[in-house]
Amino acid sequence: MPQGKLVCVGIGMTLGSHIGPLAKSHITQADVVFAGVSDSVVEAWLRTLHPDVRSLQPFYEAGKSRRLTYREMVEAMLAPVRAGQSVCGAFYGHPGVFAWAPHRAIALARSEGHEALMVPGVSAEDCLYADLGIDPGRVGCQHYEASQFMLYRRTIDSSAYLVLWQVGLAGDRSLTRTSTGPAYRQLLVELLLEHYPADHPVVIYRAPDTARGGPAYGFRASVRTAGGADRRGRYGRHRAGAPARATPRDTRAAGGAGHDPGSRRLIMRIYTTARLVLRPLQEGDRALFEYLYGDAGVMEHVARPLSSAGVERAFAAALPSLPGADCRHAFFSVAEAAGQNAFGLAGLQSIDRTRGCAEAGILLPAERQSCGYGKEILRKLTEIAFDSFGLDEVYVQYRRAHERAEQLVVSVGFSALPETADPAPPPWRTWRMRRAPG
Repeated sequence: MPQGKLVCVGIGMTLGSHIGPLAKSHITQADVVFAGVSDSVVEAWLRTLHPDVRSLQPFYEAGKSRRLTYREMVEAMLAPVRAGQSVCGAFYGHPGVFAWAPHRAIALARSEGHEALMVPGVSAEDCLYADLGIDPGRVGCQHYEASQFMLYRRTIDSSAYLVLWQVGLAGDRSLTRTSTGPAYRQLLVELLLEHYPADHPVVIYRAPDTARGGPAYGFRASVRTAGGADRRGRYGRHRAGAPARATPRDTRAAGGAGHDPGSRRLIMRIYTTARLVLRPLQEGDRALFEYLYGDAGVMEHVARPLSSAGVERAFAAALPSLPGADCRHAFFSVAEAAGQNAFGLAGLQSIDRTRGCAEAGILLPAERQSCGYGKEILRKLTEIAFDSFGLDEVYVQYRRAHERAEQLVVSVGFSALPETADPAPPPWRTWRMRRAPG
C-alpha cells in the first residue's frame, strides 16, 4: 500500500488575508482537503482553491461530547491517508492552538508510518497582540484556558499580562455546551478579584474573521463588570480576555488551595514533595487511569479491576468539579519531580465536611511500590486534608493480609480502629489519623 501524507495547515483568522504561500500550496496540491473553519463562507472560499473540500463541521452535534467529535474528525482525515492519498487539513487560525484533532491526527499518522507535518498560521493570539498593542516581551504574558484557570487554580503573576481563552465556555466540564451562563463567569470574576483590584481594566476580545479593519470585538470593562458583559459574540471559542498589566502587589491565596467553609469551596492546585509532583487529575491522565484501575495486580488489595465502561464512569467522576461546588473528592496524578510523565494516582475520596473527614487512596504500579513513594504521597495527602481542605480526620482502608500497606500507614502515623470480637471479621481494615490540636 502506498504511503499517505497528512499536512495540517493554518489559514489564519481573517478570511483570505492571513494565509501564507506554503499553506496555500499544500491545499492546492492535496488529493483531499478537510476544512475545520469558522463558517460556511470560509469553506466556500477554500473551494475556490481545491475542488474536493470536505467539511468537518457536520461532526458537531447538539449535546454531543466534543471529545467524540474530535476523534471522529481524526478518523475522517486519516482514512484517505491510510489509503495512500495526500491529505490537507485546513484549520482557521493556527492548527496547533486550541485544536486537539490536528495534533492527534499528526501523531497517529506518524505512528503508522505516514509523513505528517503542521504548517503554522496566524492565531487569535497574534491578532490580539496587534489589535490591542500588547508586546508580550515587555512585562511577560501568561495564557490559560478559562476553565483550566478556574479548576486548577493556576499561579499567576499580577505584574504581567494575563490572557484567558474561551471565556464563553468558562467552567464547562461536559464538553457538550457551546457556552456557559453568567454564574460561571461571575465565579471567574471572583477568582480574578483575588489577584486584581475591582477596577482593574479588562478587554473582552475576539479576533476578526473578515477584513473589516480593527478587531471584531474589543469590549473594555473592569474585573468587577467583566462577568456581566453580554454574550453577543463577546465570549466564545476563539476569544481571549486580556487584563492589562497590574501593578505588583501582594495577592491573596495566589496559586493556593483552600476550603472556605462559607462557600464550601475546594480549590485544586499542584502540590510537591521532596521527589514528587501531585497534579490535579486532567483529561490527559485517562490512559494512566485506565491502566491502573484495570490492572489486577495493582488492584489486588483494593477492589476488583474495573471494566472499560467502569473506567469511563470512574474517570468522569474523578475529574475535578467546578470550584464552588460541594466537592466530594480530590484526585491527583503523581509524577517524579525530575520527569514529566505521571506514573501513579492519589486522592482524597468521600470528603465529608459535616464530619470533617476523608478517605485517602494511592494506586502505584508494582515497579514504584518499593521506592518509598507511598509514604511520601500519604504524608502529603494528610497535609492537604488538614491544612488545605480544613478537615479533621483522614482514614485508609485496605484488604487484610496486605503487610506492605500496614507498614506504610503505621510509618506515617495512622492508628488502627478497634475491632469487635466478631468471629467473621470484615475483609477490610481501617486506619485513621486525626489532625493535631491547635
